[in-house]
Amino acid sequence: MGANDSTAAADVKSARLRRTRDEIIGSADIVQSLLSPAVDTIPKEKQDAYAARRSAVRMWFLGESEHAIQEKTGLTALAARRLAEQALEKDPVTGQYLGFFVCIPGYKKPSRKRPDRSKPFDPSHGALGSGQSGILGDCFNKYPEILKRMIQFSRERRIGSAPPVALVTRKALIHAFHSLCRDHELDKRNEWPFIAKRMGENAIWDWYCLRKWDTPVRTVTNEQGDEAGKLAQRDQRSAEAGADRGEGLALDRLEMDEHRLHASFEILAPAAAGRFISCGARRPWALVLLDRETWVCMSSALSWRARYDTNDVKRVLVRALQPPRRSTLTIQNRNFCYADNAAYPAEVLGARLWRELALDADASHLSAENLRVAKDLLKCNVVSERVGDPRARACIEGFYAFLAECMEMLPSSTGNSPFSAAWRGPEDAAVKYHIAFSIAEDLLDVYARNWNVEPKAACGGVSPLAMLQDRS
Repeated sequence: MGANDSTAAADVKSARLRRTRDEIIGSADIVQSLLSPAVDTIPKEKQDAYAARRSAVRMWFLGESEHAIQEKTGLTALAARRLAEQALEKDPVTGQYLGFFVCIPGYKKPSRKRPDRSKPFDPSHGALGSGQSGILGDCFNKYPEILKRMIQFSRERRIGSAPPVALVTRKALIHAFHSLCRDHELDKRNEWPFIAKRMGENAIWDWYCLRKWDTPVRTVTNEQGDEAGKLAQRDQRSAEAGADRGEGLALDRLEMDEHRLHASFEILAPAAAGRFISCGARRPWALVLLDRETWVCMSSALSWRARYDTNDVKRVLVRALQPPRRSTLTIQNRNFCYADNAAYPAEVLGARLWRELALDADASHLSAENLRVAKDLLKCNVVSERVGDPRARACIEGFYAFLAECMEMLPSSTGNSPFSAAWRGPEDAAVKYHIAFSIAEDLLDVYARNWNVEPKAACGGVSPLAMLQDRS
């Protein structure tokens, strides 16, 4: 904006403020014809403010003094003048005065703003280098090379000989289409296929969604990764062969992951004369094996080291086939005791193998040799999923959320961060109350066994162990 424009705008604003009350009102008939909203249509929390503003506007119309307006309504004369000016403005749609509706707090004046619309593609204008296409199909018809490259990107995640992107997402697809349009200089010829507010981006995404299911396995690989693509390919082969995978059956897929307990436990070292020396406190690692379909806990184990290793993982797998006996609890508390029928599945149904074992891609889980042993002896497919993927192993992540709530009941609770409300000085509490590491093993075993016999909403109101017995 230039200096002349700024001066003109300032002159208009000052002239408007210099208008007298008679110049603003014009005639007394206008004030009498102003519309008012029904009181019952105004929210109760806004009725008092509306009444004060309405009174201030009426007093300003009647020529009351500034002191009287502010003493009765709490509004200044300038605020009442602004509301009066807005009340005398006309609705651009109906042509009527806005009236006392402007006194409602949060009132927005109506506008006749028209939405931006894309212009249809005109071949004659396009040949002359002018006009906006706005239609994706016409863009593909005029530039078949763009269509060819977009089909390649939807299949191979790359354009030409460029390196492929990690995953096909909405952002990556639109970025690829932008690049192709710039390469063909559509922006210079004013044939950019997008309109205001980026509404045209929905067209290219809808085009991709309509055609991506022509190759479902490739689509799953491009959008979710190689491991998901392998599962999709296996399922498709089973469906083509007419085989029934038994979807929804028990022991179809076991998920295993680690979790840092939300509590600290004292580490004791044996000394002479049957005594123990305190070596501080530490948060142990909990490892749990869970069935996806029935939510039953197959086994559990703890690791007190700073980092768990493959030996801890193998211990969990062995316990799933041959679980240990119940622990002899050293504490007497009704909140931490075994239920009457608390058990692991192998104690009730005997040792049973499973079809698939899902881990994350952490190297601490299983080495290459251990993977071969697991496949040969357990006869299961081992899947290493991506770390940090929220869609991977969602069942066991939900289990750990419940386990965290249980651990936060302890005096040595840490919560999920030092700023958590459950933080209670965990190291000092663990040493003060002698909450030893052996108690952590007992608590995890109690919680896992009781979990199997407690009714769950995810299991339809029955316990996971009962659901496993029905589906086995």
